[in-house]
Amino acid sequence: MPVRFRSALPVQALAMMNNSLLIQSSKALAEKLEKEAGAGFDSRVRRAYELVYSRPPRPDELKVIHAALEGKGGDPSAWRVFCQALFGASDFLYSW
Repeated sequence: MPVRFRSALPVQALAMMNNSLLIQSSKALAEKLEKEAGAGFDSRVRRAYELVYSRPPRPDELKVIHAALEGKGGDPSAWRVFCQALFGASDFLYSW
């Protein structure tokens, strides 16, 4: 019996990164976060996790996100890339 992987293969991840629907969805989510959660860094991250994964971010995830977006919190393109990363993660692709 074939085994289904619980993580994205490199080709799948690359296809998701370059998919026009995913890029448009990431931009729309980033705009929604700005409207709903305001300018607060943590409030945007928490709202994004609620919308995408239906759960709050774990402390280790918050730590990584803070490190990745440090100094870029006001840049709309940084939030679009963050949203795109959420959509491309295994938690989104293989959620039950």
